[in-house]
Amino acid sequence: MPVGIMKLELYIASCHSLKEKRAVLKKILNRLREKYNLSVAEVDYHNKWQRSLLAFACIGSSLKIVDSTLESALEFVERNLEGHVINVEKEII
Repeated sequence: MPVGIMKLELYIASCHSLKEKRAVLKKILNRLREKYNLSVAEVDYHNKWQRSLLAFACIGSSLKIVDSTLESALEFVERNLEGHVINVEKEII
């Protein structure tokens, strides 16, 4: 049973306060949880209003399913983020 973990470091250009950042992230995180059934959390840069580090966890019946789910989640974030992804780290165990 494979487990996938992915970390995304984000730059959110449209945010000018922590309140704006939290609103943007809340919307994205909720949609990721609903659409892809992932465990998602902001794990770093809590007090920086234009940066964030998100962590994802996924479990599935095959490597292909886990990898596909994580890649789909990455594409979703890239499409819906008013900024860009700085760094991606992905590991499947």
